[in-house]
Amino acid sequence: MIRIFPGLWIAVVTAGCLDVDLDEVADTSEQAIIGGIADSGDPAVAALIVRAGANAGQPHCTATLIAPNRLLTAAHCINDSNTYEVHFGDRFDSGRAHLVSGIRRHPSASHDLAIVTLARGVVIPPVPIGRAALSPSAVGQTVRIVGFGRNGQPSGIGVKRFASTTISAVNDRFIRVGSGSGPQKCNGDSGGPTLMVENGIEVIVGVSSFGSGCQGGSWDSRVDIDLDFIDQHL
Repeated sequence: MIRIFPGLWIAVVTAGCLDVDLDEVADTSEQAIIGGIADSGDPAVAALIVRAGANAGQPHCTATLIAPNRLLTAAHCINDSNTYEVHFGDRFDSGRAHLVSGIRRHPSASHDLAIVTLARGVVIPPVPIGRAALSPSAVGQTVRIVGFGRNGQPSGIGVKRFASTTISAVNDRFIRVGSGSGPQKCNGDSGGPTLMVENGIEVIVGVSSFGSGCQGGSWDSRVDIDLDFIDQHL
């Protein structure tokens, strides 16, 4: 696993599965969806902000509301030496700050998921979790990706953006979202959702985990294999 930016790494894929040590990637830098469009919707998708510690007040990661006071993000977004807040809205600095009162990482270091608990609930409809098992037959399915950051440019950081793309691979722990030079996630979109329609409802099927230089698509942690962990906090 080689990091080329804080929080963005090149994954070496072998015949087995991807070997991810989340303790080695405790911080992220800010860069957003490549090819994204400014997003005035998706109210449940929030910017995760460092409240105190390194890079305080800056966009850090993306998280999605899944219950009135719970958000789903990536475990590697969380540094135990920092404190956090979340901001809902079109920009990372819009609206009031919502204090984070607790964080629970997945108990396995190889599963890049974490639950963020707010000190107080918010009146925003949460996004449902995808519960259908994913398989290689999902390759080619259309998905939406949402996140905060640069859109591949040196400015514009902290703006929520979205893009449509497709699932390009599925393995036992991850899905690859996007491929080639089309719309895709980059570091700073870490923790952000991949959304797919199931039974007429848009649900979270993946959480942005890692990629290879913001090219060739990104790899998302599958939520369908970690429903027990997620449901403990719903």
